[in-house]
Amino acid sequence: MLRTHLHGLLGIARLNEIAPDARYVARASALIEILTTRFEIEDSGGNAFNALTRDWKPVEPDGTPDSISVYGHTAELVWCTLRATQQLKRPLGRIQPWALRLATGIRKRGITDDGAVYFAGPYTGPADQKTVYWWAQTEVLVMLMSLYELTGDDLYLQQFRTTYAWSTQFLAADGTGCWVAFADEQGKRLSPYRTGKNRKAGLHVIRCLLECEQGLARVIKKRS
Repeated sequence: MLRTHLHGLLGIARLNEIAPDARYVARASALIEILTTRFEIEDSGGNAFNALTRDWKPVEPDGTPDSISVYGHTAELVWCTLRATQQLKRPLGRIQPWALRLATGIRKRGITDDGAVYFAGPYTGPADQKTVYWWAQTEVLVMLMSLYELTGDDLYLQQFRTTYAWSTQFLAADGTGCWVAFADEQGKRLSPYRTGKNRKAGLHVIRCLLECEQGLARVIKKRS
């Protein structure tokens, strides 16, 4: 599973920051190599597999989540790999072209002009699952801020602003801090519930706000 590998990578890299150990560096480095060489879908224009078989083969498309490209997970893949590489104090130049390819795929097929993030699409081609989930919005926001920090390209900052505006207008509109679980691309609420389980809501929303605030602070510091 893509998410298993990327979550493991970020956890190991952060653990190494507080308790440096050559074993953590080796494991994180191996995961970076796997994530940057095996999950990008060839000739797809920047899509990523959401899962692979045990022998690293694509899952045959069958309509299940394992056999589609999930834009929120791809965005999380990009920023988690960038962040882990930084935490290992490795240069980003080697993986920057890879990160920008995946980001281009998300921006072209996974984000509307208004800033709504679609859920998923096939291995190649446009999105066909257009429900907008709160967690995907947050992962795309962190990815866009990370790429703005990395490249200085205002394109990423502008899309960050658009995506943030859509999120706060339609998913977090009542000022309580709770986000609507999912909506359609026009912002119509589709769920009677707030965000998923308490753990997941806190993880995605709070992590997004912290990561974006810290990334913007680093940009401001660099330019001052």
